[in-house]
Amino acid sequence: MLDIFTAGAVYAQTPDIGVIFADEGMQRECARYVATGSGVGGEQTKVLSNDDVLRLFASTRHGLTVRAWCEENAAILDGVDVRRFMTFGVIKGLLYRVHKYAVASTAAAGDGNADKIAAAGVAGMKEQRIGDETPTAAVPKLEKDAEMVRYMDGMHSFDEICTALGISEKTVMARMREAGDVMYIYR
Repeated sequence: MLDIFTAGAVYAQTPDIGVIFADEGMQRECARYVATGSGVGGEQTKVLSNDDVLRLFASTRHGLTVRAWCEENAAILDGVDVRRFMTFGVIKGLLYRVHKYAVASTAAAGDGNADKIAAAGVAGMKEQRIGDETPTAAVPKLEKDAEMVRYMDGMHSFDEICTALGISEKTVMARMREAGDVMYIYR
């Protein structure tokens, strides 16, 4: 089973990325797998060169969305199915999907929720603040959206939250911002 594929997703290299650099057969397999079959006007598209396959894998990195990656590599991506490229990397163990998790800060949690959030044990994860998530009121807002609060412990990925609640990532982000001070962790 593969993760949800979106333009906002992030894929990064695994320690096994070197395998494709040493295996020309895998490079050719990837080039054939990701070719879309026909280009502008219905003509056969070119198959990526081995060098282009390696350039594309080398350019994936933590913090770079698929959308930004496509913009950076637009010159090489004509005739390439980007979803199949990322899927190939994941299946072969060359790439992994970087997931986003939310953690309500203890400042936003107030006395009633601080222990619950502290107990989540999110030590060792990469933290990154997004946007303006400073508390806007002294009264904790987390109690206003109890359904969302249970997912703001650093243990539930955004894919899981969106699936469980049947809402988009944009809606999840908005509800979390309304709930209080939130840190986003990517791992």
